[in-house]
Amino acid sequence: VALLFTVVLAMAGIHQGLVDDATVLVRAAGADLWVVQQGTRGPFADASRLDPSVEQRVAAVAGVRRARSFTYQILQREAAGQQRRFALVGLSWPDDGARGVPLVAGRALAQGHGELVADASLGLEVGATVSLAREELRVVGLTRQLLGSGGDAVVLATLAAAQLVVADAPTDAV
Repeated sequence: VALLFTVVLAMAGIHQGLVDDATVLVRAAGADLWVVQQGTRGPFADASRLDPSVEQRVAAVAGVRRARSFTYQILQREAAGQQRRFALVGLSWPDDGARGVPLVAGRALAQGHGELVADASLGLEVGATVSLAREELRVVGLTRQLLGSGGDAVVLATLAAAQLVVADAPTDAV
């Protein structure tokens, strides 16, 4: 009976840990409602493209205190001398500069371009640079346990910087 109890307790703990890891980014966003493209499965499961005017239209609805745009994409790039897989989240600047994210080092985003806040699990230090969309972005802050639903470390940048990454493609691909 003791062995069975131990196994059940371990399984419950593992399950709770997986659920917590998979929902940490959703909780960090603090959204009460997500607006996504019709026919998609939400902001983290499918690509959802909306007209930029949707943010202003949602903000105009009675009872809405704040509306923000963001992007979410999984990337694999070289960081800290190794190929790293991470989730890039583009935040609506200047309304959201990662100020609600608990930082363990550095600061939140203070400029509209050229800065990142990264999860410490990527192995980056404050002041390190990451090349995205043929531009060097500098790490200005570190957070801990900010993971995407697949367990990938999250990197926060401005929406404009993240959109450059989305649009970046080699000439032959275009």
